[in-house]
Amino acid sequence: MFPVRCGIFLAIYADFSAARDSGGQVKDGPFTFCLVLYSDARLQPTSDHPGLMSEVPGIGLAALWFYDGPSGEGPVVQSLGLMPGPLQPIAQFHALQKGASGNRFGGVLLPYHSKPGDQVEWGVRVTTPKGAFGATIRATLSEHSIHRVSVVNGS
Repeated sequence: MFPVRCGIFLAIYADFSAARDSGGQVKDGPFTFCLVLYSDARLQPTSDHPGLMSEVPGIGLAALWFYDGPSGEGPVVQSLGLMPGPLQPIAQFHALQKGASGNRFGGVLLPYHSKPGDQVEWGVRVTTPKGAFGATIRATLSEHSIHRVSVVNGS
């Protein structure tokens, strides 16, 4: 089960009932990361809206982080993407305050030439002056979906 903070975000933004067994949380340094694959019928490969485009129909990735370290850390960059490979910066913060958080909800991209049975990994990283912290979610592609999901430290 997810901690209260993760559960509240998931209940607001995603089909939490479908997400309960599709991800997890890990702690890395002063950060807690929650990564979940969730169901949303609006996520489609042919969507005209960039936020609803997903190469796996009906599947999205929720990537959340919570900061529990000292205030004043900065600058900070949040990055996300397919692993292995360079993660793409998606947000930047001047400084972190204790209790700060970040998130990204949306469709998933797949590596070129992916096929059923392949393992795919997506990573989220928060880079601070004291280092990079993150988590990776791993899943196996099936014919029409994703299964065998796990979340591990590091990105």
